[in-house]
Amino acid sequence: MIPFASQRGDGQDLATHLLNAQDNEFLELADLRGAVAGDLHGAFAEWEAQAAAMTRCRKYLYSLSVNPDHRQGAFPRELYAAYVERVETALGLEAQPRAMVIHIKDGREHAHVIWSRIDVQEMKAVHLAFDREKLMSVTRSFAKEHGIELAPGYHKLEDRARQTHRQLSLADKAQQEKTGITREAREAVVTDLWKRRDTPESFLCSLEDAGYLLAHGKRPFALVDRDGQVNSLPKLINDKAATTKAVRAFLGEAGAEENLPTVDEAQRLAAAHRRTISDQKAIEAQADKRAELKTRQEARRAALDLEAEALKTRQQTAREQQQETHAHEQAAHQCRHDLRSDLIKAQRDAAKPQGLAGFLSRVSGVSYLRGQFHTWQDRRREDLHAQEQLAIQERQSAERLDLERRQTMQALDMERKRRALDQTEARERQSLERTLAREVRVESRSRSDQKPAPTLEPKPPGRPAAPQKAMNRFLSPEFEARDAAPASTTPIRKELSEKFEQAAQPSAEQRRTSSGDSANSGGSGDRASGPPRSPPQDQTRER
Repeated sequence: MIPFASQRGDGQDLATHLLNAQDNEFLELADLRGAVAGDLHGAFAEWEAQAAAMTRCRKYLYSLSVNPDHRQGAFPRELYAAYVERVETALGLEAQPRAMVIHIKDGREHAHVIWSRIDVQEMKAVHLAFDREKLMSVTRSFAKEHGIELAPGYHKLEDRARQTHRQLSLADKAQQEKTGITREAREAVVTDLWKRRDTPESFLCSLEDAGYLLAHGKRPFALVDRDGQVNSLPKLINDKAATTKAVRAFLGEAGAEENLPTVDEAQRLAAAHRRTISDQKAIEAQADKRAELKTRQEARRAALDLEAEALKTRQQTAREQQQETHAHEQAAHQCRHDLRSDLIKAQRDAAKPQGLAGFLSRVSGVSYLRGQFHTWQDRRREDLHAQEQLAIQERQSAERLDLERRQTMQALDMERKRRALDQTEARERQSLERTLAREVRVESRSRSDQKPAPTLEPKPPGRPAAPQKAMNRFLSPEFEARDAAPASTTPIRKELSEKFEQAAQPSAEQRRTSSGDSANSGGSGDRASGPPRSPPQDQTRER
């Protein structure tokens, strides 16, 4: 039993693959829930529309293929359903729309289960964390309960076997998963460049050719690769003598901080380089797709051109054969007429009386009557021949017209095929251009999502009390810097400032009067009749 799962998009391509009746001996849509449409293409289109309208999730489908080992026994549909329910419970996909397709290919039965990751209630995609580990755990427990023997790769490693594997740090593991390059491979490349070093400049150039930029950050001699990952240069050199001090001594002025970019600058350069490479790859991929479509269309058009040329050749041959047949029929008819005429003439000549009988026939007028009768026979025979010849010509004309009509219909059908091919090619080109434009929009949107969010400045404080505001207006240094007056008005502003200070602070006599009144009145509300007391100037500015 081998399960395989992945997150993916392109629901229409997946539906076409699942409904491929040519490569599969048997297929069945065993289950479909959570969709208005009753077919896979319609259901996947609904789920794609939900993903586009509610989220930015591109891989809105979770696809699982279950391949049981039928050599270990039958695997009925109930086991498929039980295993799928366990998987969706472990992954948190219980209430998600789901489709299940059963295939039989080369005599092997297997199932494909597809969930929609879009939670329409929360309007977000279901996050599938550690889905492979959960799938492995469910598979082990399910196989143990039903007595199914799993492949060796699905068993847990023994402790002794685990100790033989090198333990990677979390940073190294994250780098390896992101870039696909192991730390050993990095060390091999950098160590080889270090051993073949000549001058500091050539060493830095060789590092750049290998995809590394030397920068300075919190630690000296940081290496930033094309993916923006940061490593320490001395630690990547598999040589105990290559310490930080030795590297600094070798690089000299070329390794000084003022001659090296910072880590952030190097990461920005790497990001720009990645964008350039990705843009170039995207352009090349688009060119390859266009070239592939053009090649496919040219091959299809070449086949149609060959068919049209073959049709033209057949039509020309048919016309030539018809002309030859008609000419042969007319010649044969004329030949038969001539032979009959010659035979009749010979018979007449043989039956013509000679000697005395011929004389008597001439004298008696019998010869004249016989000649008139022969002339009438010849005229009748010629009229019959002309009628037969006219009938042959009419029949041949009808045959030519029928052939011409059939060839015209064939030419119109070929022209229809050409127009249909032109329309198909135009639709294919439009579809390809829309797909390429959508890929560009998705890529640009993903790049915009990676940009840092703009920082918002705090809003200014609310309006203070009127007297306090008036005093701050003439005492605040921000106001003086923003709306500085000419030198001639400066004494006036100072005088106004002193007046506001005197109005805001009570005199000593007023304080004594106020304190005496408060003592006599026992702290009554007479203090409200005096001028309002303002907070000190420093507190006002802080406010």
